[in-house]
Amino acid sequence: MATRQKDPLKRLKRELQEYDFEATSGRPQGDKIRETLDEILDNNDGGELDDRQPPLELLAYTVNAILYPSFLPELIPDLIRLTTMIEFYRLELTEKASLLIDLNTFVELNKSSQVSSLTKRQRQYFQHLVDNREVLRQIFLNNISALCVLDLKRSWLANRDTDFWLLWTEYFSIFQEDYDSEGLVFESLSHPFHHKILPEEIAFLQDCASHLPEFMDATVRVAVEQADPGRVHIKIVPSSAVNSSYFLRQSIREMFQLQLFSEQFITDTLPPEVLDSLEYHLNFVLGAADQIKAVTKMG
Repeated sequence: MATRQKDPLKRLKRELQEYDFEATSGRPQGDKIRETLDEILDNNDGGELDDRQPPLELLAYTVNAILYPSFLPELIPDLIRLTTMIEFYRLELTEKASLLIDLNTFVELNKSSQVSSLTKRQRQYFQHLVDNREVLRQIFLNNISALCVLDLKRSWLANRDTDFWLLWTEYFSIFQEDYDSEGLVFESLSHPFHHKILPEEIAFLQDCASHLPEFMDATVRVAVEQADPGRVHIKIVPSSAVNSSYFLRQSIREMFQLQLFSEQFITDTLPPEVLDSLEYHLNFVLGAADQIKAVTKMG
């Protein structure tokens, strides 16, 4: 019978910290990590892990597995959630850095304190972390908006109307104002990245999403222009207007399903600037976590 670990995430965190993503072939170590994670979940009968955040190292490992060696576009929804959880870590680390700065000021004013003060380099780093919170927040929003728009474009070209609008609602329900039982305005939070979002940030996302109708119109227009009459029956149009509309939709649907057509608008690779930005955000948070742990002896 397997014994329950006192802290079942610590062994997983150690394995993730030892994992050299670029130098390792991936499969053997990946299998080992998956087995460890499965064991942890199997031992979670009491639900003691339910309210705990996934380790930052696990989030980083999973993000890298999506991005490398080749980007997996079908996992964009997962990448959005992972990036959001990493941002929650950054928010938490920034608050801890601010508290450490305040504590350090107190320690320096009270020389008799038994607590060691921060080094100059540590103090400067934590101040940098606090001072750049808005910059890092904007980087996160840039990443999220780019991923949401890319995922919606992929869904649109897959020609699944229902899926597209469900996805739109999931990502951008914050554009709608609803009312509670007392008549007060509130936002509909249908996705993790909606939490703690500010009105000006919603406006930024709305601006990014405003270009999607142009994209949708362009794809339909090009599909009609490039449709092969002999293959998609665009010339075989019944006299009925209803049937005419049906065959036109069929023509567009068949064009959307062609890989060469969709590649005119999107590819299966991330734009380099988005990839670089995702890496920067992730590495910044990992570095901040290391600095905080070095001082507080967390984890």
